[in-house]
Amino acid sequence: MMSPMSLEGVRVLDLSRVLAGPSATQMLGDLGADVVKVEKPGEGDDTRRWGPPFVAAADGAQPSESTYYLSANRNKRSIEIDLADPAGQSLVLELLGHADVLVENYKVGGLAAYGLAYPQLKDRFPRLVYCSITGFGQNGPYAHRAGYDFLVQAMGGIMSLTGAPDGEPMKVGVAVADVMAGMHAAIGILAALRHRDRTGEGQHVDISLLDSQISWLVNSGTAALLTGQDPPRMGNGHPSIVPYQVFNAADGPMVLAIGNDRQFRKFCQVAGLDQLADDPRYHSNTARVAHRESLVEQIGRTLLSQPRAFWMAHLDAQGVPCGPVNTLGQVFADPHVRERGSVIEMPYPGAADGKVRLLANPIRMSETPPSYRQPPPMLGEHAADILAQWLGAPSAAPDTCLGIWTEMRAMALPIRIAVFVKEQGVPEHEEADDLDELSLHAVVRVGGVPAATGRLCPDGRIGRMAVLRRFRQQGLGRTVLSALLDAARQRGIQDTYLHAQCHALGFYESVGYLAEGPVFDEAGIPHRLMRRPE
Repeated sequence: MMSPMSLEGVRVLDLSRVLAGPSATQMLGDLGADVVKVEKPGEGDDTRRWGPPFVAAADGAQPSESTYYLSANRNKRSIEIDLADPAGQSLVLELLGHADVLVENYKVGGLAAYGLAYPQLKDRFPRLVYCSITGFGQNGPYAHRAGYDFLVQAMGGIMSLTGAPDGEPMKVGVAVADVMAGMHAAIGILAALRHRDRTGEGQHVDISLLDSQISWLVNSGTAALLTGQDPPRMGNGHPSIVPYQVFNAADGPMVLAIGNDRQFRKFCQVAGLDQLADDPRYHSNTARVAHRESLVEQIGRTLLSQPRAFWMAHLDAQGVPCGPVNTLGQVFADPHVRERGSVIEMPYPGAADGKVRLLANPIRMSETPPSYRQPPPMLGEHAADILAQWLGAPSAAPDTCLGIWTEMRAMALPIRIAVFVKEQGVPEHEEADDLDELSLHAVVRVGGVPAATGRLCPDGRIGRMAVLRRFRQQGLGRTVLSALLDAARQRGIQDTYLHAQCHALGFYESVGYLAEGPVFDEAGIPHRLMRRPE
């Protein structure tokens, strides 16, 4: 039996891409949230193509996803929605009616053009926690600028502290500004959910990569504030503790991390340097910092005399903090890392051996631990399930579905359409007339929203359909019908007599009908749709 999950029941609509936002939503997904990843149709998250390296595919097939994408997208389900399309915007709004959290990382104001900015949504969805992750935040002179991890590491000061004293400033080896911003976003979301659960009030969580990076300057940042001096680059040394840096043993680099005078004395005993422990230049940390160069030189010569394993064994036995500088292969082979479960394995059909190894969530909890339920999704993999579970669409089992997610461009309006067939009657929430007396029932959905209902004749023809008033009023009646007919054509139904009506909430008007004969033009759009004769 699966353990209970801390965030079970929390629904997250994830409009973010690349790393900061996806790492935040992966954290929420690991803790049990239902995360729906909204992606651009046909393209998806940019990082799907950020390679090599890519996941090795079976039988020499073209690799489908990059390892970068897999690093931050498990425990999510994918749906393709075009936010530039009014139908896509409508679908997002429908989904938001069932969401607790929205996460986005568009430029400031970028979603306003789609009606999806926080000021446009807060009154309609007062309980929504809306998290924006940007490079520089929602206000300030840099707010309009695009933010990238490398740029923020430079502007936020961490590069000025990183690298050899006589070398150029260096970035951290992974996109740590992105990852830490994602962590701060997850914390902010959890705090906002706690407030929402107490008061019923949602709010806007504004996360800036630059703000986040500055916050983890920690002691170096505080020292600069209180002394008025910029800390120098120390390479692998520490500005306030000695010895606390990388040294070379006989067979490779290792770290000595001595944090107090007792540990220093223990180290000297193991290393045969007892005279250093009593030397007034080194007997306290303050003194050692003042005489750093001479001390480091003597320790360096001594450590070169033995391999790392010797020093690890003897120093660890005395409680002196030390460790090897490992490659990633050595990290993953380490017995402690293996016992802690820091690497997980998940099924992945796109991989050559049907599975992938991923980095585990580092949080360990006794009662509600992180879980690994869903591997990183393929593009649009879960559209039907999401619509069924979030919007109540009928299940799209293969034997009850005429056509699922058929791409249509009727009337120059890109839409996604699904035609579902349900046995015995009409669900109560559907708007229709007497269709509950029919044996078969077709529900047309545009962008997940019910657009038409009707019957399927026993011989496979499409019988009378009712186009719902909201689509008739938006001028989409013909779009709905053409999408329905396209799905019928895929099932081999070429000539159809269809009498479509708008019949909902007491409103009745004929939309038109198709006479027998040729149905589709070269573009696949019905060209014999016409007004019904009076």
